[in-house]
Amino acid sequence: MNERYLMNEKGAAVIADSFAKAPRDFFKRVNEIIGFITEDPEHLKKGLKELEELIEETCVIL
Repeated sequence: MNERYLMNEKGAAVIADSFAKAPRDFFKRVNEIIGFITEDPEHLKKGLKELEELIEETCVIL
């Protein structure tokens, strides 16, 4: 779609954030989602909700 291929995960979110077709604030949102991964069930629920929203937004773009 963006005529670019990511070969590994290192730096992929930064690169994807620069694509013409990408979810808004992709890199920032991925980092926030990772930050929600804790032992606190409420943080985990929030992270999963944010991840679901990011996936849905990505599907709309595709």
